[in-house]
Amino acid sequence: MPISPSQIASVQNSWLTISTQRDEVALLFYDNLFDLAPHLKRLFTSGLQTQRDKFIEMLDHAVNALSRLDSIEEDLYKLGERHSEYGIDEAHFDTAAIALLTTLEQVLTDDFDEPLKEAWARAYWILAGVMKKGMRRQ
Repeated sequence: MPISPSQIASVQNSWLTISTQRDEVALLFYDNLFDLAPHLKRLFTSGLQTQRDKFIEMLDHAVNALSRLDSIEEDLYKLGERHSEYGIDEAHFDTAAIALLTTLEQVLTDDFDEPLKEAWARAYWILAGVMKKGMRRQ
C-alpha cells in the first residue's frame, strides 16, 4: 500500500504537533501496547524509560525520512533484526499498529480524522514492512 506525497506531508505536519509532547506520546504508546498485549512487557528488560526514548527517536527519524526511505532502509533492517533478537515476532506488528494509532488519536483528538489516520497507517505499514524484512534476514 503506497503512500502519496500529500499523505507524507500530513504525517510530517502532524508529527510537528505530536513531537512537542514526546514523553506523553511514548508513555501513551507503551501503555496502549501493554493494555493490548500485557505479555510483551517482559520483553523490555532494559527499562521502559530507555525504550520510550529510543521509540520516539526512531519514530522521529522515520517520519522525517518518509519521502526518502532509502536513506533509512538499512537502519530499519537493523531495527527489525534487533526486534527479532528480543523475541518480537511479525504478529506483534499488528498490535503495535493499533497501539500507535490509538496513541495518535489520544494526542491529536479531533485533528486525527480519517484521512490522517489512513496516512499514518500507510506510513506505519511501510516502515514495518522494511523492519519485517530485517527480521527475516536473521
